[in-house]
Amino acid sequence: MRIAILSDIHGNRTAFEAILADLEQTSPDLILHGGDLADAGASPVEIVDRIRDLGWQGVVGNTDEMLFRPESLEEFASQSSAPPSLWTAIRQMAAATRTMLGEERIEWLSGLARVQIRGPMALVHASPESPWRAPTPEASDAELESVYGPLGQPIAVYAPAASGGVYNVRIAMRQRVPGEARNAIMAAFGSQANVKNVFVVDPDIDVFSDEQMEWALATRFQPHRDLVVESGFRTLPLDPSLGNATTGAKAGYDLTLPFGGQRALESEIPQPPRFEGKRFESVEAALRDGPKFFENLMAALGSDDGREIVLALDELHRQGRLKRDPAEGRYSLT
Repeated sequence: MRIAILSDIHGNRTAFEAILADLEQTSPDLILHGGDLADAGASPVEIVDRIRDLGWQGVVGNTDEMLFRPESLEEFASQSSAPPSLWTAIRQMAAATRTMLGEERIEWLSGLARVQIRGPMALVHASPESPWRAPTPEASDAELESVYGPLGQPIAVYAPAASGGVYNVRIAMRQRVPGEARNAIMAAFGSQANVKNVFVVDPDIDVFSDEQMEWALATRFQPHRDLVVESGFRTLPLDPSLGNATTGAKAGYDLTLPFGGQRALESEIPQPPRFEGKRFESVEAALRDGPKFFENLMAALGSDDGREIVLALDELHRQGRLKRDPAEGRYSLT
C-alpha cells in the first residue's frame, strides 16, 4: 500500500492545490493529514472544507488545538523563551482564524484524533502525548524509544539531513510476507523525485544510528542478491551527480535478514563492552582488584583500542606475575 501524508497546510490554499495536483498524478492508496490545517494562512475555511469533503482522516496539530482550546497556547508560551511579541502575534492570528472558521468547523477540528494507526504505521503530530512537544534532534535513542515506543509500530522512515534532504532514505520495517522489503524500496522510488538511495532494514536496526546502519550494510547485504538498481526516473536538477542528464537512476539496498529464517548469533547487533565496576590507573591495579576479561580491562582503563592493555599484560607475563584461566580466559595476578 502506498500512503501519502499531508501535514502543516496552515491555510495555504496555493500550496494545497499544488499538492492535490501532484496526488492526482501519483495516485496513492491512502491519504492522511498530519494536522495544523488552518491557522496562519489566508484560506482556513477553504482548506478545512476541502479536507472534510475529501474524507481524509488525520491527527490534530498544535495550531488546531489552540483554536478549540486556547489555553493550550498559553500553557506552551509560559514555558517558552521566545519573545512575548511572538505570542502576541500568534494570539491575534488565532483569533482571526477562529472568526473565519466559525463554531461548527472548530468543533470538527476538536474531534481529530491524536494518533492514526494504519497497519504497521502510526501517525502523530509531534508526539502521542502532545501535539506541542516532540523530542529534539539531539534526543537520545532511549528518549525516542520512550516517546514513540508505546505506539508499538515497527515502521520507521528517516532521511539523514547530511544527504541534502531525501536523497538517502532509511526504512525500518517488519516484513509480513517475503518481498515486502523490495516493495518498500519501489514505493520509496516513486514517492519523490529526489529519493535516490533507499535502505531497508529489519526493526531491530535503529535507522537513526549511523553505526547500526553501517553494520547492517556490512553484515546483511550481498550486492548480487540484495541490490536493486533502476534507471530512467524523473529527478531534480539540483543533484550535482546528474551532469547534463534529465533522468536519473535509483538504488535500493535490501538489508533485511532472510524472511522466516532463524536468527543466528552473528545476526545479533553487537554491543560495546560495558564494565560497571571501578576505573583504574593501570592494568596491574585493575587485576589487583580481581580477575578480569580483556574487554573488562579495556573498559576499566578507558582504552580505545586495547594496545596499551596488550603491552601491560605482556610486561606482567614477562615478569612472571600474570596468569590466565584456561577455561574462562580471565586474567589475574599470580
